[in-house]
Amino acid sequence: MKSLRSLRRQLFAMAALAMIGGTAQAATTYQLVSMTFKTSSVPGSTFTFGVGPLAGSACLTCGSSTLIDDGMGNLTVNAVSYKLANFGADIIHTFSGTTTIGPATTFIKDAGETCVEGTVGPPSSPHLCNTADVRAWVGNWYNGLMADGSTASPNAQFSAVASGSDLALTVRKSRDNPESLAWLQITYNYHVVPVPAAVWLMGGALGGLGMLRRRQKAAA
Repeated sequence: MKSLRSLRRQLFAMAALAMIGGTAQAATTYQLVSMTFKTSSVPGSTFTFGVGPLAGSACLTCGSSTLIDDGMGNLTVNAVSYKLANFGADIIHTFSGTTTIGPATTFIKDAGETCVEGTVGPPSSPHLCNTADVRAWVGNWYNGLMADGSTASPNAQFSAVASGSDLALTVRKSRDNPESLAWLQITYNYHVVPVPAAVWLMGGALGGLGMLRRRQKAAA
């Protein structure tokens, strides 16, 4: 009986350490692994950043940017940064913020969001970084609002869809004007970060405690 009590104390200690050192919670952490681009100018095609027509583009924070789902569908995205070069664009865009799983009416947007116009050749997309410039886009490129600052563009869409170990954030923007059906779309592809070993340790320790309790009851 003494050894049984000793083993139980050890299992309790293991569970406590795992709870302190691990991240035993319902939240799921994802990591940004790649980005893809679509445009109505090339129907049916999907372009990957850093490859082919987007060889000059780059996902600057792939492998480091994370997204956390709190277990109730609320998403928190840390700084995402990428360079888009081609298809009439030459910008570096950085953003962070919060959103929810599924279709949403608002975009990820944060007060610290930045957009920097590229320097390759003549500026090809000044309107993408200047919301006051309406030469090719009447409204805000990032929040989907038209020039009045409150009316949503009919072609601006956002979704966050989880499937197995993957989660895709997709942002589609009107490219020209409210009457145009032309659009640009970027998808941010995330993959689940493996659960720390400490969580499995805690689960094993708690499972062992359950077995001990059952054995004690049986002995009684």
